[in-house]
Amino acid sequence: MATARRAIDVLRHDGVAEFFRRARRRILLDVVEMLKRPLNVDSDRDPYHMMFGAFFDEVNAMPAPRFLELGARARSGNVYRTRLKSHASYVGFDLLPGRNVDIIGDAHELSRSFAAESFDVVFSVSLFEHLAMPWKVVVEINRVLRPGGLVFVATHPALPPHELPWDFWRFNRAAFNSLFCRATGFSLLRCEEGLPCVILPLASDAALAGTARHRAFVAIAALAKKIGPADPRLAWPVPIADILEAPYPAD
Repeated sequence: MATARRAIDVLRHDGVAEFFRRARRRILLDVVEMLKRPLNVDSDRDPYHMMFGAFFDEVNAMPAPRFLELGARARSGNVYRTRLKSHASYVGFDLLPGRNVDIIGDAHELSRSFAAESFDVVFSVSLFEHLAMPWKVVVEINRVLRPGGLVFVATHPALPPHELPWDFWRFNRAAFNSLFCRATGFSLLRCEEGLPCVILPLASDAALAGTARHRAFVAIAALAKKIGPADPRLAWPVPIADILEAPYPAD
């Protein structure tokens, strides 16, 4: 029904020629989707997914880990607290209330919600692309993490825009080398890209020629260890409310 409404809107506002152009593009993309199936990789053996298993094995081997998940609201149905053994202490933290959220707050001001060195592990999935200032959040994570504690971040190098207008960044290995460094008080232990893809431009620009021949990735995971406090010169005291006008989308 929604597809039919969109088609009617295109006919009404853009005309018949645009309607058929979009329909042709949709058919061609469906053909590409079908032809690429032999190239699909097994997600269970994908380095990105394998990092999750190794990470939770390490956490569950700790004596009594204090585990903080940022962006814990279970919008996609994934509830990571179920992967922890019973001896772990879990706190779900999110900007908005919802399923799996224990404490509401802004990750940019994490140390306002928790005392220094409160956690052994900080964990987030598909959050960092939605942070207006991820570098500030890294420093905040350092404040609430004990010395030697671990931080695990999973996010995206390539993904269509989503949850707008709070979708700001895409990350690769170089980004995590910059975020989790000596100045922020971390050592990057491991970083794996996964879920390979190709980017198929739909514009006849000479600069884009050959783009689809290069492999890209939908996901990336980074594991870092706290080695000391962050450099005190790393400070961004500007409140998020002074930067962004629209609230985070609740739906």
